Amino acid sequence: MQFDLANLPSDTEQLHRLVRDMALSLEHRDGEIERIPNVIADGQDDGMQTFNMALVKLIKQNIVAQEAAEWASDNPEALKMNLQGIFGSSDRGGISKK
Repeated sequence: MQFDLANLPSDTEQLHRLVRDMALSLEHRDGEIERIPNVIADGQDDGMQTFNMALVKLIKQNIVAQEAAEWASDNPEALKMNLQGIFGSSDRGGISKK
C-alpha cells in the first residue's frame, strides 16, 4: 500500500479514518501470517510440511542429529514433541498423536 504524502487528506477526520483503516488491514494480515504454520501442517496430504516435519524425517533417517535439529528448529520444544509422535494444531483445537 503506497500513498502520496503530498496528497493526504487535510481533514483530520478523514486522516484518522485512513490511519484506522490501514491499521485494521495490517492487523488482519498479521493474523493471516500467524496461521501459515497451521495451514502447512494441515496440508500434509497435499505434500506440505513444516520445517519441524522435515527435521523429524531427517532425524529418523539418521541424516541429522537431534541436537543439531533442535538448534536449527524455530520451535525446539515442538520438535521434541513431534519426535514423540505428538503434533499440535490450533486450527483443530488440540493435539493429536500419530
